Amino acid sequence: MLLVIDVFRPAVPVSVPLVAIRTALCFVATAGMRWLSKRERLLSRLGMSKIGVVAGGVLTSAALITVGMGIVERVVGPNPDTLGRGDLLARFVIDFLILGNWCAIYFGIQLVRERNTTEFRAVEA
Repeated sequence: MLLVIDVFRPAVPVSVPLVAIRTALCFVATAGMRWLSKRERLLSRLGMSKIGVVAGGVLTSAALITVGMGIVERVVGPNPDTLGRGDLLARFVIDFLILGNWCAIYFGIQLVRERNTTEFRAVEA
């Protein structure tokens, strides 16, 4: 049981400013994906769907956030030698899952709201 607890213990102490920066970057990524998903002409020119924008955006954003935060943690972290490739891969997976779930919920709610608005207008007409 002790081994399982050690796996989930972070190698670097959790820093509130670094968590705040990571959260802000996730919100910026979501805002960018939302902006791009609203540009119908651009999407049709690129031959992409909204789902493609979100999927590609989540993958790209998670990679950029993981690498960027890894660099920041190496510069300002208390022990820069503790971040290895395995740590970066684990953080990428965590960033990808968190950002993917957040985008699925966020864009799912937007889709339901758009559908309800369309149905309301149809009933009103």
